[in-house]
Amino acid sequence: MRRWFCFCGMCLVLACSRSSHVVSAGSPPRFTALAADPEEKTKIAALAPRLDALLQERFSASGATGLAAGVVLDGELVYERHLGLLARGSTAAVSGETVFRVASLSKSFTALAVMQLRDQGRLSIDAPITEYLPELPALMQDAPPITARLLLTHSAGLPWDDTWGAVSFGFSEADLNDLLRAGITLAREPGSAFEYSNLGFALLGRLVARVSGVSFEDYLTQHLLLPLGMRSTFWRAGAVPAARLAVGYWGEGEQQAEAPRVGDGVFEPAGGMYTTLHDYARYLALQLSAYPARDAPEQGLVRRSTLRETHRAQRRVGPSERPIAERTADGVALHESSYGFGWFNETSCRDRERIEHGGWEPGYYAGVIMLPAQRVAVVTMATSAPIGAAERMLRLLHEAQALPKPSKPLASAALLAAQQAVISLVDHWDERTAQRAFDPKSVHYPWYANVRASFPQLSRTHGRCVPDGDLRASSRVSGAWKMSCERGALELKLDLTPAAESRIHLLHWTELLPPEERLAERAAQLAAAIGRGPEGVAELLAPSADRERLQRQLAHAAIDHGTCSIDRAIAGDGRTTATFALACAREPLELMLQLDDVSGAVASFDLHRAREPGAVCWQ
Repeated sequence: MRRWFCFCGMCLVLACSRSSHVVSAGSPPRFTALAADPEEKTKIAALAPRLDALLQERFSASGATGLAAGVVLDGELVYERHLGLLARGSTAAVSGETVFRVASLSKSFTALAVMQLRDQGRLSIDAPITEYLPELPALMQDAPPITARLLLTHSAGLPWDDTWGAVSFGFSEADLNDLLRAGITLAREPGSAFEYSNLGFALLGRLVARVSGVSFEDYLTQHLLLPLGMRSTFWRAGAVPAARLAVGYWGEGEQQAEAPRVGDGVFEPAGGMYTTLHDYARYLALQLSAYPARDAPEQGLVRRSTLRETHRAQRRVGPSERPIAERTADGVALHESSYGFGWFNETSCRDRERIEHGGWEPGYYAGVIMLPAQRVAVVTMATSAPIGAAERMLRLLHEAQALPKPSKPLASAALLAAQQAVISLVDHWDERTAQRAFDPKSVHYPWYANVRASFPQLSRTHGRCVPDGDLRASSRVSGAWKMSCERGALELKLDLTPAAESRIHLLHWTELLPPEERLAERAAQLAAAIGRGPEGVAELLAPSADRERLQRQLAHAAIDHGTCSIDRAIAGDGRTTATFALACAREPLELMLQLDDVSGAVASFDLHRAREPGAVCWQ
């Protein structure tokens, strides 16, 4: 994935070490990180030997000089590993307090500073940027004005400048002024597409300084770094204690030389930060603390809603940077890639809204991936060669089922009350209970007539039903749950109105009844054909059924899953339609089939992997 280690070759370090600053009386309070759940922490800790082996293998194969890597859960660094030396010829080993350049991982700090000032009412991210930076020349007449929002999302029309970033190290304020006076070339119309721009973040750094009245470094130090306890984070190489600085090397093979560490520069908001694994873990703790959304006091540093806003997809990343679909060793992979404010937002078949960024400067490589809904993050910092380990670390956690379950939306009191009303109506229909529970305007729609006609029949068909598990809220006003019954089960889903006094405006339910003998027999015959050959199956099919498709599905299932048998029925009306869970030699499957009502032959069918509710991709 090119973006991971090809961003922002700009290392730009500014005068004024963070350590020389003090927090003013009006600065925000210190951030207090959340403690990790002990059970979830133990799961990750148990994987330490496998994570160690993975990182050792990647480190040895890469030729890197030093590596620091970690896993953050909630507010704790629950796993860390350090490999290699601070410099070639040195005996000093890398530790959690070793200082690395992290390049474009700096961008989210700059974005957060802009958003802090927005929250304070000191700037608008949707106002023309020239209201704050009048020195920026007019760039295109037939286009919307450039705003901070467009700069934050790399969509201001400025050219993609990854490589140029390497030669802009050390640009001074005067150099930037000369560039602006001479004019800037646009790649495209502002607001029309994604173009990764380090220059855009240099302008955002100037915006922070202009609006706050202090230097960019001073603002970040006082309002983010020190309140987070990041006392080993610096903006110039000269401020880093020599005994703690990881030295990067740059070049080909034996020609590698110590990477240059450039002096003061205005591009540091795009990639100039030096930090440690321990310090950066504190920053990730802040990011993860924003989840889930909840009614709880703010800590005063940054609003939780603002942190979540920086993560949300704002601008689609073009398929030329990462394709929507690509064939990999694991099959076809699907991606949806967007940029927020200083963060990439990635959705794939495995992960929904994965927040990430990579950083590269000569001799230094960094990468971070967050799964905010699961309150976990992985980070790597390396010198001299890319490690490419963050993705593999996350995959190991995923495959070992060591990741916490995603946070679910909190159900409102009205939603829980509506659920109880429906549970009561399943047991016994009562018109007065229904009138209190359902929106009076929604009852005029035909679906409500179906509720009134069908609900009294549910108890006669299924017998007594009781909730099986908690309500699964998809929002504060929408949720689903299962009820186990004397005969079969029910799956119910309801949605409430947006009114202050929320009532049910839509109720949907699915009945599951035990399959009748004929239906169960057809399912068992199809399951037995997986891995054993399709002989005798064709005669089970109705004339309208797709025989060739059945042959292909049986053959593919046999290769991927081995022999299978019926485990249990998980949906269906019991007579002509059903979905069965199959227990297979290698991986479970689901079988869906529908019988012809008259002949009992199989009219349609499908074999697929188990489908979780809310999954991004179905297979």
